[in-house]
Formats: sequence, structure tokens, C-alpha cells
Amino acid sequence: MGTQAWIGRHIIETSDGNFLLCGDKTPGDAFVMKISPAQEILWSWFGGGSSVDYGTSVAEDADGNYYLGGAKEFSGSDRDFWVKAFESDGSQLWDTTYGSPYAEGVAYVRTASDGNLLMAGGYGIQDGEIEVKYISKLDRTDGSLIWENWYGPGGYGGALLSIKELPNGDLIGGGIHTIGPDYVGVMVRTTSEGDSLWMRTYYYQDSLTSSGKGIFRDVEPTSDGGFVAVGIAIAVTGIYPHALWVVKVDQYGCIEPGCHIITGMETQITNMRDALRVWPNPIVASGEIHLEMKLPDHFTPRGDLRMIVTSSDGRLVKEERLSNPLTALTLQLPQLSPGLYHLHLADDSRWISGVKVVVE
Repeated sequence: MGTQAWIGRHIIETSDGNFLLCGDKTPGDAFVMKISPAQEILWSWFGGGSSVDYGTSVAEDADGNYYLGGAKEFSGSDRDFWVKAFESDGSQLWDTTYGSPYAEGVAYVRTASDGNLLMAGGYGIQDGEIEVKYISKLDRTDGSLIWENWYGPGGYGGALLSIKELPNGDLIGGGIHTIGPDYVGVMVRTTSEGDSLWMRTYYYQDSLTSSGKGIFRDVEPTSDGGFVAVGIAIAVTGIYPHALWVVKVDQYGCIEPGCHIITGMETQITNMRDALRVWPNPIVASGEIHLEMKLPDHFTPRGDLRMIVTSSDGRLVKEERLSNPLTALTLQLPQLSPGLYHLHLADDSRWISGVKVVVE
């Protein structure tokens, strides 16, 4: 490969049993190559514009055509989504860019069930790489837009870094969301045409890390209807500069089911499940439940702490504001039918911890 630096960004197995790899190389070109299982390069392409270009994802359609998603840079302040199509032998079909006068993030492409292309990224809305999360659908025959949608608010580098289609046609994306100077993980679920169903943000916090930054690189649907997101958590303290970050949520993006019922609950802390302990469990209907909270010393609630009880069938059962600081209390529950309930610890803007409670 010569003396140039080559960075692989994404690889898929193709329908003919080979592999398609993309990435970028110095001095600023994107590349695509098809490789056999014996590691033989069957064909390759590299190129782009006169500035720095990126290849970050590849996809294949039902006819065996291939698609490269990435970014093409026109100047230091203007970078566009870039999608390029190839036949199975590497012949080029079409090449197009999309975007605003500002800097877009890279395009992540995936083939949809109707044969067209889904594209996710970050859409530039002002100078300084201020972007909003973005999803569009493209016509696979020429790359023309079928629809596009934006998901705010905007922030530095805010983007979706993956996109998947669910069995019912809904879409799930994961990536980066910015809150002030920090960036956190984000998941967005939409309808098949990109209309938002919910958007939730997540950050890592435990006894060592305070408000750790994070990025979701990918989101995968699970058999129970929920999702698993994977990425990196970046500690502010520097004790563990980077950590693998895996988060499991339900169909509404909740770590503990029922968070979507709680007013104003869009942000969740992912690593404080051990902060809340309840007993007895199971409990009798309309009984008392005892709670103990062990929050990290560096944790500061935003407003009052709240204890919220939700039912497994989606009802808000009880909500009570708690005095700060507080480590233990007894909660009197209303008359409850036997079944599964979820107890949530939150403040005015964040879900903090939660446990399941069984009523006998």
C-alpha cells in the first residue's frame, strides 16, 4: 500500500461472500476496496476533492450494488455529506453531495427494506461545526432526496453515527448530543419517514467519574423490542480516560422501564443503578417500602430529588419530592394491584437510578 497512512472505518460481508471495506488515506482521499476471504484485493477505488475527504460507511443493496458514505470537504468551513454508488465490479454509478453552506458531519449509509438508502449524520446550521442530528432517505438509483429530517437542539459536533431500520419500519439512530461544553450519548427513534417518536440523552457517572462525556457509535435492536448502544465513555477526571460503554434500554429508551412517563425526563445517568436499594421486595399492597440512597460524594442534584413509582402497564402511580441531602426514607404506597412496578430516583432534569418492585 506504499508509504501512505490508511485508516479502515467500516467493513461488511457482501452477498457473494467477499468483503467491502472503506476508510480514508493520506493526504486526504476516501477509499473503497473489495477483498476476498483469502485477503486478495479484488478491486479498489480512492479519490475525492482537493481537500480532506472521508469514507466512513459502506452498504449493499439487493442487486449487489455498493454505496460509500462519508464527507467531502470544500474548505475549512464547508464540508458536505458525500454518497457514492458502485456496481459490484467497482464501476461507478453516481456520486453526489448534500448539505448546508456550513460543515456537515460524515454520512452513515444503510440499505432500507424498500431498497433505497438511509443516511444519518450531523447537519451544519452555523459556523464552528454547530450541527443538528439528521436522517434522510435517498433514491438508490441516483442519490436524490426522498425525505429529510432534523433533530435539535444544535451543538458542536452533534450527529447521529449510526442508523438502523426496525421490523415495523421505525428507525433508531445513535450518536452524539452536546449539552453546553459537554457531549453525551444520544438515541433517536423515528417513524419510517423520520418523524421523531423520542430522543433521549445519556451520560456516564459513577463514584470515580463525574458527568463523564460519551459517544454512542452504534445502536442494535434486541429481541425484547429494546436496544443496546455501544460507544466510549470519556472521564473528566482522567483516571480512566476512555472506557468501553454499553447501555441497554427498552423500546422507549429507558434504562428502567417507565422513564417515558416522567415529565421532563430526557437525560439518564447510566452507571448509578447501585445507588438505590429498597426493602422489603416483594411487598404487600398499600404497604410501606424502605429506601436507601448511596449517591457519590461529588454528585449534586439539579433541584429536588424525586421518587417516582410507575406500573409495568404505563401508569404513573406516585411521585414524591424529597429533601436534600437525603440518604434514607420510608415511602407509603397507595393501594396497588399485584404485579410489577418500577421505582425511579430522579431530580428535576435527570433520571438517576431505578429498581423493580413486586407487589404480591
